[in-house]
Amino acid sequence: MTDNNVSQFPTASALRTALKANFGQDGGYLEMCAKWRVLRAQQQINWAMHRLETGWDKFPGADDVELDTNPLFQMKDIESTLATVTPRTALLARELLDICVTILSCGDDASVLGEGPILEMVKNVKDAIDQLPHETKLTEKDDT
Repeated sequence: MTDNNVSQFPTASALRTALKANFGQDGGYLEMCAKWRVLRAQQQINWAMHRLETGWDKFPGADDVELDTNPLFQMKDIESTLATVTPRTALLARELLDICVTILSCGDDASVLGEGPILEMVKNVKDAIDQLPHETKLTEKDDT
């Protein structure tokens, strides 16, 4: 892959404009969801590197190796904001639920990632879905 492929991506400003044009107010929140995913990936890298550098806490001096948790704190800030959001689009509802499922289903680091306003996100998505007409289908597939 060459660097030329990277230059084909739209600028951050163009992405924000496109998100707002396609998803209204939810566009900014969708951007936050994407940023949360990037931060989560970075934190997972940090955890993996820390495990490797400390020999899974078995190497001498392992306690002296600092773990970078800055992405985790940024994720929690985003979670706090997303916990106040009632989605207006199905896409944002899905993204919020995806984040909740990711947090609630993580393995070793569940005690760290499972803290935060996840329940509020789920409640807000539920409230948004509750406002849909009862006959609204969430899939095109017919189960009959």
